[in-house]
Amino acid sequence: MSDAGTGTPRVSVIIPHRAGTEVLLGCLDALYAAPSSVPFEVLIVDNGSADGSVDAALARHPGVEVLRLAENQGFAGGCNRGIDSTRREYVLLLNDDAEVRAGWLEALVGAADSDPTLAALQPKIRSATRRDHFEYSGAGGGLMDLYGYPFSRGRLMDDVEADRGQYDDSIEIFWASGVCLLLRRAALEESGGFDELFFAYMEEIDLCWRLQLLGWRIGYVPTAVVHHIGGYSLDRRVLRRMLLNHRNSVAMLIKNYSAAWLAGVLPVRIALELAILGAALLRNPRRSLAVALALPWLLFKLPPLLRARRRVQRTRRVGDAEIAARLYLGMAPVWYFAFGVRRSCDLPDIDRVLHRPLWPERLAAGSRLELEPRDHRAAYLDQAPAAIALVRAAEVRALSACDFVRPVLDARCGDGTFARVLFAGWPVERALAQDERDRARAASTTRYGRIDLAAEASAHPGEAARANTLLVSAATAAPLALAAQLPGLLRAEGSAFVVAVDPAVFECFPGVAALRRLGARRAAGWWRAALAWLFHAGAAPDDWRLALERAGYRVEEVARIGLPVPPARLERLALFALCGEPLRRALRRRLLFPRLHRLGARARRALARGEVAAPAAGDGALWARLWRAQRVR
Repeated sequence: MSDAGTGTPRVSVIIPHRAGTEVLLGCLDALYAAPSSVPFEVLIVDNGSADGSVDAALARHPGVEVLRLAENQGFAGGCNRGIDSTRREYVLLLNDDAEVRAGWLEALVGAADSDPTLAALQPKIRSATRRDHFEYSGAGGGLMDLYGYPFSRGRLMDDVEADRGQYDDSIEIFWASGVCLLLRRAALEESGGFDELFFAYMEEIDLCWRLQLLGWRIGYVPTAVVHHIGGYSLDRRVLRRMLLNHRNSVAMLIKNYSAAWLAGVLPVRIALELAILGAALLRNPRRSLAVALALPWLLFKLPPLLRARRRVQRTRRVGDAEIAARLYLGMAPVWYFAFGVRRSCDLPDIDRVLHRPLWPERLAAGSRLELEPRDHRAAYLDQAPAAIALVRAAEVRALSACDFVRPVLDARCGDGTFARVLFAGWPVERALAQDERDRARAASTTRYGRIDLAAEASAHPGEAARANTLLVSAATAAPLALAAQLPGLLRAEGSAFVVAVDPAVFECFPGVAALRRLGARRAAGWWRAALAWLFHAGAAPDDWRLALERAGYRVEEVARIGLPVPPARLERLALFALCGEPLRRALRRRLLFPRLHRLGARARRALARGEVAAPAAGDGALWARLWRAQRVR
């Protein structure tokens, strides 16, 4: 095999190749032109080519080793044959239409050398035709949703972002692209390599999933850059590629989820596939045909799939709850096609997996990562408890104008998304990652999440854990309890931002107005009280001011919050949102379905039309007051 660099090769670069003289020569030329201090060897796996491209490559680079296969065994089979033919510490799989840049190999191998838990690493993958844009296959690191739909940072479905440095952080990802994939041989041998049943497409995602089930990690190294033509072997519009993607994606779920998780996920995924089949029938018949062919293939191949599943489940060491922490828990294609989300960073609740530091302990104090601004009003709309989602969106608009000082705590705000979204419009976890002291405080508190006001103040840590800023949402109905706990939660110079919603808000909730119109005033009152109890709200603004002042805090009104929307429209929106609330509570947020309480497209349109605003005094269908409370010196 041909060697590059000096010394004994540490890396076997394996290039599976089917056809195309120009792309193969371009790949090899770039590979040998890029200076490398890491010695490597090159092996071309001839996957049954018949165009003389491999001979042309040997003529230009005579030292390259070639492994000739009698027939096309696909990407999975070709890579497995190449891996079996080499013995180096690392294996690097490189597409024949990829073009590497200087320093690429040093960055990947250096990251792998520094962390023995990393099994696979991917570089930043940019387009070879639009060189300032990410490329479809991998982009800025591979992610996947709960239902097996893969996407990437910088690429959501068919929409690809320009590379402006927004994903220049080394993170832990769910899958690394086969365009350029560095693999640790020890991890490969433990996992058994690629599943050749997949033939091509999704096989690297399946491998990365199985590696994580064995306890390995997958990483993204942005300092290594590779350009990729993309779609050279099979264009994305080709029926065969669509078929492989659909069938292999479902096959992954069958193999890798435990029985309990598979029972919840697989029926939803099959329903989504059938929905795609019907929805694409007129717009994209090939897509419908691909789905129609994929489902019978899965049935026909069920016996070998179940055998592969037994092997995976028998050797796994990591549970699905830990795997789910690395997955996007929503439905990426639904947000893309139904709600018009075009960037992966704009998916609701994506921050949990979008910027998972590869080495959290190495983040230098004061280090900064410039993130793109988010539409935090719309983001919080998707996070909030159902029946007050529009109120929460209005809160975000008002609170986003306030100055926050780290660390930030939020009180009884659902799942802790209040602080995450409101911290100057940025995810609070990323803000914390910039300061080591803040990370220490976060570890000693409740990860800047929910504070249960029913707990005793002594249950919270001492001075080191006290916050500079406390956010209290409209869902809190315990001003006296909060006022009593403020000394244990806030520093002496800290501020509490309190959104006090007027109890009249429940007049616009589903059924209340309708009962009053029917003359059933007592029933309307009972239902109104039940709603207030269900959503833990109802304290009047004056109750907040009085309780905080008695606790020794100076209270000032920062803003008034309102939704100048006709009550009838609010009632319809809230009814749509309320449907998912009982299920969300019953399942204790461990949902195998997307959060059904999101208001969805109609509420987003309400935001876009400016129906969330600060009304004049006495105006607005819903209104609240935003207080700032500071301790009197």
